[in-house]
Amino acid sequence: MAAQTVSKPKVARFRILPEGRLERKEALWFWFFISPWAVGFLLFTLGPIVASGYLSLTRYNLSSPPVFVGFDNYANLFGDRIFWKSLQVTAYYTLLAVPLGICLSLVLAVLLLHLGEIAGRRLLWFAAAQTRMRSVRLKQRPVEAVVTSQPTAVEPVVVPPLPQTQTAAESALSRAKAKATDRTR
Repeated sequence: MAAQTVSKPKVARFRILPEGRLERKEALWFWFFISPWAVGFLLFTLGPIVASGYLSLTRYNLSSPPVFVGFDNYANLFGDRIFWKSLQVTAYYTLLAVPLGICLSLVLAVLLLHLGEIAGRRLLWFAAAQTRMRSVRLKQRPVEAVVTSQPTAVEPVVVPPLPQTQTAAESALSRAKAKATDRTR
């Protein structure tokens, strides 16, 4: 009896261009179609990230070449009072303003869905007026008042009333009633 040898299957290894003709053709098309994304990623995402990381470790201005200072910039940053205040404001905005804005938008959408066309228009008119008042308030507050949280006086915004209009369904209903009364006469 002769000894049988069992050949081990070849393990597929990753190659940029595979050995087979069909696989090589598919790989070339892959690289052709992925190359715009790869070039854009390298130029507009990875390149700026690496450059920012390098420049953060240097003392740099546009008139002289960068001088490597290591982590001194980060030590100065963590000792700065304004940096911690900006982190506090960012955390406040992220944890409170964004979720509340999303919840308010959802409630407004549900109200518009259930209130109907006329009431929905009035609600939108009111929401637009509130948005204008907030933007006026933010314009009138100086930057120092925002940083130190000192309230300032704001003039109220007068919103004109929404004109009364009939919906298409209401006008069709009134025309039908008018025709019905004309027929009975």
